[in-house]
Formats: sequence, structure tokens, C-alpha cells
Amino acid sequence: MKALFGFFALIGITQIAFSQNEDDALRYSQIYFGGTARSVSTAGSFGAVGGDYSAVSTNPAGLGRFKKNNFSFSQAVEVPNATTSFYGTDTRAVKGEYKISNISYIRAYSLDPKKFNNWYSVQLGMGYNRLHSFEERVSYSGTSDSSILHSFIKRANGTMPDNIYYAFPFDAGLAYDTYALDPGPDNTYVTDFTSGNAIHNRNIYRSGGLGEYSFTLSGNYANKLLVGGTFNLTRLKYSESYEHREEFTDSSLWIRDIRYLYNLGVKGWGYGARVGAIFMPADWIRIGASVQSPTFFRNKDEWDANMYTDTDDGLKYVAEENVPSGSYDYTIQTPLRANFNLGLVHKKSVWNEYLHDQQFSESPIFLILKMHK
Repeated sequence: MKALFGFFALIGITQIAFSQNEDDALRYSQIYFGGTARSVSTAGSFGAVGGDYSAVSTNPAGLGRFKKNNFSFSQAVEVPNATTSFYGTDTRAVKGEYKISNISYIRAYSLDPKKFNNWYSVQLGMGYNRLHSFEERVSYSGTSDSSILHSFIKRANGTMPDNIYYAFPFDAGLAYDTYALDPGPDNTYVTDFTSGNAIHNRNIYRSGGLGEYSFTLSGNYANKLLVGGTFNLTRLKYSESYEHREEFTDSSLWIRDIRYLYNLGVKGWGYGARVGAIFMPADWIRIGASVQSPTFFRNKDEWDANMYTDTDDGLKYVAEENVPSGSYDYTIQTPLRANFNLGLVHKKSVWNEYLHDQQFSESPIFLILKMHK
């Protein structure tokens, strides 16, 4: 059963070569708290509090708390790590990346409430918040009696050899062209790996993220109601590449080892809007609500694959001009979102007074350290 599980796991992993599925839509729809160091330190809980540029990613009314001009710049060091287990062999992979998490500027204008119908201030802002990170490295290794070639065979069986490269150019066709697969009877396929074990090594690299560029307008009415709106442009960048290598332990085999490579790159832009309000019926309570329109992405995927087979007759590979590649343009619409937030102010400290009254007018630079699994 364990060997069978490993075999079907290889088949499932191979399907990554075929993109534009529900996994893509989920990946690009999810957002996490990011932006300034202050926002990250509170897990993004600024929907009803405000006073921080990262609030535009949840409730832009929070910018109505700014009384002075503000510039902010936050950096991040992301350290994702992953642990895998393959046929009893555990592998841990760690990847560290430096990123800019926030850069923004807010221009605050004080108003005379007697002249402007009880409006105390308005704010114009623009900036960038990093919403989601795709940085990851995953590795696994182990020994088994199955091979990725078996998954290629299962896909290709029933296809005429003359058509295999056109039907399966990114997997079975490559294996056939590099002599890792051979034709069998009745349009079936076989491999020279018929005895011994295969030592598997796979490294998967993922990178990129979602970054939101916002243009905001907010205001403070009677020191009781904050309102705000923002137009957002979201930059999407995602890349994934992996290298799968198998070394065969039986030295009598004609085939010695194989190396399969796959690369996927995704780039796109999305646009959407967000409006919100914060009501402060008393000094100790703040009630926030916001609505975000769907984000409309237009993306382009580009991918390619290659394979090398080391044999007793030398290295077999696909000529550079014949390496398969593809591209695809498509759109994704994320769901509409609504947020409701409640904030309770227990006690004001000297630090809180500085945050609320000075509003970072000294333009501090923060460093964020993110570690996640």
C-alpha cells in the first residue's frame, strides 16, 4: 500500500504541468495580512482602528485618523520552510528572501469644521502593500521501486508512437524522445527500468507574490465617523520550477538515470475598489465595516519542460529548437468581500498617544521577520 501511495503521488505531482485550474483561482484569490510592520505585528487587525496605511487593504476609512502627512517604508525577511516525507525519508528545505512589504505616502489636509459642514480633515494617499507571498522551497528524496516513468506510461498507453509527442509533449513525449520509454505491443509503452530501485530527488522552487498599489481618499466627519475609498491595482507574479531526478540502482540496466525539468511563469494585473467606514460612538469603542469589489485579473501563463536520459550509449536529450513550450492568456475574477470589525480601546499609553497623534511623521523604517510553514 505504501508503494502504491508513492506511485499515485508521483502521478498527481506530474499534473502540475497542466495549469489554469481551481488551484490557480484559489492561489490568486487568497490574501494575508501584510504591509507595515505595525500591521503585521497585530495580524492585520486594523479594520476598526486605522491610523496605519496597511488599513487600505481592509478598511480605507482607517486613513481618516491621520492628522499629519505620513511616509512609511517597511522591509520584510521571509523564511518559509517545508518538511516532506517520502518512503520514510524526511527532508527539510528552508528559503530566505528579502522583500519590500510597504511603501506609502499620505497627504493630510486639516479643515475648519465651521466652514466645511463639520468635516475635520481629508487625506489623499498612495502606496504599495505586499498582500501575499508565494515564496517556498520543497525538496524530497528517497528510494522506491516505482518511477515517474510509470506515470508517463499510464498516460501514453493507447497512443500511437507517431502521435505521442503531439499528444503529450510535456511528459511522455519527452520521455519517448529521450529513449526513457520504448514502444510495446498494441500502442503500449515500456521502460528499461525493470529491476532494482530508483533513488528519487526532487526540488521544487516557488516564488512571487501579490502586491497592491492603492490610490485613496478618506475623511473625518465630526470626529465620530471616518469614511474612505480606494482604487487598487494588484500585481501578480508567480513562478514555479522543479527538477526531478532518478538514479537507478541496477547497474546492468541500459538506462542509468533520468532528469525531468518543468518551469511555469505567471504574470498579470488586476483591478478593483474598496470602500469603508468607521463609527466611533464613544472614545472606547470603534465599529468598522468595508466592502471590496471583485478583483479582475488578466494573466498570462508561460511554461516549458525538458528531459535528459543518461544511458550506456551516452546522454539522450531534446534539441533546443524542439523543447516544448506553451502560453495561455486568461482572466480570473475573485469573490466580492465584506468585512466587519469591532475595536475596544482599553487604555491609552504614551506609545499609543505617539502613534495616534504623531502619525509616524518622523517616517520610521521597520523590518519585518516572517517565518511560516
